[in-house]
Amino acid sequence: MTPRWARRVVLVGASLFVAAVVVELATWATFRWPLAWRGRAPERVERQLLRYHAGFLAAAPIQLRPECAEPDPELLYRLRPGTCRFDGDEFDTTVRVSRRHLREDDELSAAELVVLGDSFALGWGVEREQAFPALAAADLGARAVVAAGSSYGTVRELLLLRRLALADFAQVVIQYHANDLRENRAFAAAGRHRPAPPAEYQRWVEITRRIHEKVVLRRARHWFALAWSDLAGAPPPIEPPAGPAEHARLLLVVLEAFASDLRGRPVLVLSEGLGPDESRFVAALQTAPPAPGLGPIRAIDVGSHLGPGHTFALDPHWNVAGHAVAASRVAAELRRWHVAGR
Repeated sequence: MTPRWARRVVLVGASLFVAAVVVELATWATFRWPLAWRGRAPERVERQLLRYHAGFLAAAPIQLRPECAEPDPELLYRLRPGTCRFDGDEFDTTVRVSRRHLREDDELSAAELVVLGDSFALGWGVEREQAFPALAAADLGARAVVAAGSSYGTVRELLLLRRLALADFAQVVIQYHANDLRENRAFAAAGRHRPAPPAEYQRWVEITRRIHEKVVLRRARHWFALAWSDLAGAPPPIEPPAGPAEHARLLLVVLEAFASDLRGRPVLVLSEGLGPDESRFVAALQTAPPAPGLGPIRAIDVGSHLGPGHTFALDPHWNVAGHAVAASRVAAELRRWHVAGR
């Protein structure tokens, strides 16, 4: 290589390195102060930034951290008994897990209240005492068992309840999220739960590990990875859309299949993640004809009562203020229901 070409190669390499450093610093600043652009940037730009953060910069979800979770042949994964630290850009929490794989301090064999749900009911990003199940139970003066797992759909939540074999409970609260649709739809189509193979869980654990082990210029490298996934990667499967009536119908199909586990107890469905469709989802559940073996079902929405200050800036989960709103809604509805049923 001639000296001229050598100088050009060095110059190009140095330019690329400087550009990568600039991207690294700019990305660090962007996500260090997210309130500077959340709600102000064009929607398309904001959506892409949040997608990048969720895919590459956000801390590993609790279910993909070996210190916090472990494989399960039926549920795909479950919380690992013991104590682990679950932290991210906007939170730092301690998760205490009992021998029956629940986030709890006491293993109650009976309770007035059973709460089923996914990461929202689990208390993602907040301490257990700050999550809406604990707050609502304290408001009502009731004992609560929370059978929740991050990303669980309604089917796995009810399978988890079945495992507990509780001696008794009086009321069930189901925290329903829009992403329950896929699991409920698959159950309705097959007539049973078909667990994913264990290798699927291990594959995602390994992918997450490789993403988070990058240190040098990790933010700039992740931008390249995002661009490459768009250009060369296979597009993710698209879930056929469903309206609020379909969400409600599939939820009722699942609940009816697990009627014996619900024991005819009243069920309150807490809706989140359906956006403007939440009120219609609630109405569809409220007006549905009684299902054989099921107790009375009521529904409330939370989304319409939440604002920007009730979720984390980068993470869509509720912060402490959001959980307080949800708890207030749940406690008020259960108290009103109890008074009306006297």
